[in-house]
Amino acid sequence: MFSRFAKRVSNNVIRGFANRIDVHNHIVPEFYFDDVEALGGDTNGWYTPKWSEKAALENMDTQGIQKAIVSVTTPGATIYSGEKARGYARKLNEYSATVSNGNPSRFGYLANLPSLEDPQGAIAEMEYAIAKLGASGVIVYTHYGPDSDPLYAGDEACADFWAAANRLKTVVLLHPLRTTEPMLKMPGGGILPPPLADFPHDTTRAAAQLVAGGTMTANPDVKVILSHAGGVLPYLNERIAYCVPSKLSPEEIQFEFKKFYYDLAQSCSREQLLALFSYADPSRILYGSDMPYCPEPFQHRNFRLLDAFMAKGHTEGPTAAMVNYENAEKLLSSSSA
Repeated sequence: MFSRFAKRVSNNVIRGFANRIDVHNHIVPEFYFDDVEALGGDTNGWYTPKWSEKAALENMDTQGIQKAIVSVTTPGATIYSGEKARGYARKLNEYSATVSNGNPSRFGYLANLPSLEDPQGAIAEMEYAIAKLGASGVIVYTHYGPDSDPLYAGDEACADFWAAANRLKTVVLLHPLRTTEPMLKMPGGGILPPPLADFPHDTTRAAAQLVAGGTMTANPDVKVILSHAGGVLPYLNERIAYCVPSKLSPEEIQFEFKKFYYDLAQSCSREQLLALFSYADPSRILYGSDMPYCPEPFQHRNFRLLDAFMAKGHTEGPTAAMVNYENAEKLLSSSSA
């Protein structure tokens, strides 16, 4: 049963916005929850939430989400390494496929992969999950490995993976994790949770490397979704494009930045939306909720802010339908999945 709060929110979904496709929605299998907790908890300094299909559907209904494209967020299969990580990624994907195939009108999924430090393992799992398990694409993390020597997704060592993703015309959700710097201690105790500030910056770092290092130009058929409205890229794009060491010109870098897709998970304040819509093509902006890691009241606040922003005509053209479902439909149908 919905709570009274959820019912009130559901009744406030603006008419016509009740068929969203959510590309940034996470699934937490019970075995994964148990394994993460047994290993000391999420290394990102955030809680690992419980998940059930019933609770997910109820929350989706309050937000007007017709379909969620679920994924296992960081750390995913990288809680292990080597062959164990390969097997664990398969286990996560088989679970996600069972949920998706059991209710295909409400769920799709993005496959989890072993670390890109194991590019052949990542390629094999991507190919299997798309061809055999019906994945709509994959989730890739911004970096892998130890903090002392991280491997970012655009590193030359990942070139074979991106070439394979390009061949498959893969949809890739680029998801951040905490930066490699020590967690920031707060006066009076505790830390600033990395998802609040580190995540957006790590997305920006990885996006800059993917573009300036030539990965995106070499693999034009990969469709990369940047999490959380692209981190701070809509704000820092010019600074990066004109100052980063690259064989590409500033104009070429900007062209590649604008080819990214941008999801709206936890990113619907008026200031964020104005920045994103002034920078990105509205045809490349996608709905995202960050369910269930984002606290539920903030999820609801975000979709209400988005609806109000659209209703007030801050953007030109029929962008409400585009952002809520049309862009995602086109993107997902363009994949080889």
